[in-house]
Amino acid sequence: MPDGSSVGGIAADRLRIYVERIERLEEEKRAIAGDIKDVKAEAKSSGFDLPTINTVLKRRRMNTADLREQDELLELYCRALGDFCDTPLGQAMKGDTDDDAASDSDPTPSDTLSAAIAQTEAA
Repeated sequence: MPDGSSVGGIAADRLRIYVERIERLEEEKRAIAGDIKDVKAEAKSSGFDLPTINTVLKRRRMNTADLREQDELLELYCRALGDFCDTPLGQAMKGDTDDDAASDSDPTPSDTLSAAIAQTEAA
């Protein structure tokens, strides 16, 4: 029998090392998942809303362009459905207050979206 280092053209020792490394990483992953679960339970017991925390975490992982696109699509869908986007609460949630608009001369994503919608409707 061969010395165990090669079976059927496969380097058994090297394969074993990879498998064991993966197993250790999987165990670490389970431990970290447990830690995350504990932190979320602690946040919930402190009165924080977990779905909102999960949304914040998801948004923080997104790059700026994807986040802007998601916000614009959400606004477009809300407008199409006649939802609360144009109410004072909806404006406050988006951060579009009169004070903000007066202080910035750059167009906001909602201004850009509105202009795109107007161009599409005019065509």
